[in-house]
Amino acid sequence: MHIADALYQDGRIDTRALQPVCRIAGANYATLGEIRELKPVAQTPKTVVERRP
Repeated sequence: MHIADALYQDGRIDTRALQPVCRIAGANYATLGEIRELKPVAQTPKTVVERRP
């Protein structure tokens, strides 16, 4: 993949400037819309298995 230098900010790709579009199914396409930042949740396989009924 080639990314224009103008789309880099602090060594990362500026997704707002990139304005990506994806094909989701058939003739349906999606854009990012509102961009949110979520903190990762620490999970281990053991904690996931313990939560199952």
